[in-house]
Amino acid sequence: MTQIKHRSDVHFVVSIKALTNDGVFPDVAIAVQGKDTNSTAKTYASLEDLSVDFPENTKTYAQAEAIFDVDSFNNNLLEVITYPNAPVATPSNVQVTPTNSGAQVTATTTPGIVSAMQGHMWDGFKYLITDDVPEADLEALTDALYDAQRVMLFVQAKSVDDFVKLQTHVASYQNKPNKLGNTAILVDASDNRFPAAQLVAYASTNVPTDIMHISNLSEMAVDQILVMMMLTKLLVLMD
Repeated sequence: MTQIKHRSDVHFVVSIKALTNDGVFPDVAIAVQGKDTNSTAKTYASLEDLSVDFPENTKTYAQAEAIFDVDSFNNNLLEVITYPNAPVATPSNVQVTPTNSGAQVTATTTPGIVSAMQGHMWDGFKYLITDDVPEADLEALTDALYDAQRVMLFVQAKSVDDFVKLQTHVASYQNKPNKLGNTAILVDASDNRFPAAQLVAYASTNVPTDIMHISNLSEMAVDQILVMMMLTKLLVLMD
């Protein structure tokens, strides 16, 4: 057996590189509320492909345009998850109560956005952004992702008040010492600028990345973007 007498005899070389995707799995996903109780998910390799389902006058298209405008993301996949606009019944908790006229059937429900995400959070994307998702759905979503310890959620809020509401909820729920926080919030009052979309596009294809130092992207306007990050513990799953 060879004995190592001095720690200086051992040299470690650590090389950190982004995993090769090969165009199979999406790197970023957008969650958008649907117009009915159906849930769908589809990946897109280009803005032209996405325009078939989301016309140029939609916010989903605008965010996708910002994402594909990032040079490092140009050959990667984007997933759009359309979630039900109503809660989804949970089959395992159906209860039947006899009544004078027959029976009453009740069931617990899961928020539509959580139900959809439970079926797609393992699709491969590292970052998730949203498209005008209501506050209640955002809170349910961040809780579900935190419980699963899966995916980094990046929210672009329209005001400081919206930021405070979500931040307060996240801080009260994501407080377990053995779990990583998974939510970041950026505040931008503009209706036609999407820096959050470009931040996640860049971060997903440049690993490791300090998000606070990402700059010089087309959707960023100096002195016009108020960034407030909740990154006490950053969860970026690379598998």
